[in-house]
Amino acid sequence: MSRYTTKTMQITINDEVNLVGGHLYDNSRYISAGSNTYVLSAVHMPMLTTTYPTPFKYVVNTIPSRSCLEYTLHGYIYIGSFYENTDVIVYSHGLPFRRVAGVYLSELTNCVALNFVDTTAITDNIIKSSCMFNNRTSIIIDNMPATKGHEFIYWSGCIMQQYVNIKHTNIIHPLACTYLRALHDYVERFGVNSVQFKIPKNINYLSDISSIELHQLKMLFSADETTWYTYDVDTSAFVVASPAGSYFTFSELNSIGVSYSEYIDIPISTFTTTFGEDNIEKIHVLSNGWLLPRYIKHSKYSDIMDVNQFLWMQLSDTCMVPYKGDI
Repeated sequence: MSRYTTKTMQITINDEVNLVGGHLYDNSRYISAGSNTYVLSAVHMPMLTTTYPTPFKYVVNTIPSRSCLEYTLHGYIYIGSFYENTDVIVYSHGLPFRRVAGVYLSELTNCVALNFVDTTAITDNIIKSSCMFNNRTSIIIDNMPATKGHEFIYWSGCIMQQYVNIKHTNIIHPLACTYLRALHDYVERFGVNSVQFKIPKNINYLSDISSIELHQLKMLFSADETTWYTYDVDTSAFVVASPAGSYFTFSELNSIGVSYSEYIDIPISTFTTTFGEDNIEKIHVLSNGWLLPRYIKHSKYSDIMDVNQFLWMQLSDTCMVPYKGDI
């Protein structure tokens, strides 16, 4: 008879929270696979519906699998990108959008060309002039259908900036949250710097855009948006990274940024030593066009819950049953 511990807590499943390996059964109850157990949502004990149950996980800032009226991926345009590039292409694979960078587009589109100098937003059939771009707003999906698992969003030629709680979350590669695992492995595991990704043929104003260049995820970290750090694998320490000019360029970030495979080997103690215990809950991260999902660590629950709130579970041959007792 083996035992393990779980905790129950109330976390609202809203537009920013996605279940990995499970699906909401309906609005009033959850069902667990294989045990025919129904639990009222008021009990705040979510269960999973999956043929192959996996540990219950929460991921923020990723595209949810369910349909919803409005969904926002959080992140904003790095100020230097407004000065560096004339044109930025925003591409959404399998998920059309109508609002991006604070601009309401006049048609649903999977691809838009933004020009920060001419202040235009160009879709297949429409050129929108005199756009008032808002660098604090990323992309909003309206009337989002249930996803098929291959959706992702990429800002080509644009550096994105996000807040990341390093203490309580781990960054996840955006492609790892999709069925495009082969593409993720090709770019990340084999160290390919970039790959041309063909996109559905556009018409009219975007007819010359047939592909985008997906880059290997690269990141820089900062506590104050002034001093930025990359990671030196040889010394296992963060080192200051300085741009050639006033701001980092897209190519500079691709060159000196921390890769995802390097990031996952950085211990939390290194972040604490470099940025301070009080700062690692709100670290600034630059990324080369990717919006970063984060997996919420178990430490998040441990830090905000008392041990008396633990719900111990006993694993039997047929199902899991709750009981009170010591491990």
